[in-house]
Amino acid sequence: MGRKFHQHHPKRLKFSQKTTPDIKNNVTTKSRCCYCGRILYPDTWHYMWDEYGQRVKKCNNELECYRHRKDRAEEAYRNAIR
Repeated sequence: MGRKFHQHHPKRLKFSQKTTPDIKNNVTTKSRCCYCGRILYPDTWHYMWDEYGQRVKKCNNELECYRHRKDRAEEAYRNAIR
């Protein structure tokens, strides 16, 4: 029997060890609140369903969001809450 040819592969990362960027903690991506337009940083927003059934990002500070909303955004927010 002949010798088997073994290739030496570099050590590969297992699937559980791969680093995937977490969407909520990615600081380089600047997203905005869908109702007031403020820039959202990590831990300052949450997902919510809008009036069309889509998930959108909304800031956690309700008072500041209310102050910065336009009339059209206020109508959309009221329809989404219903």
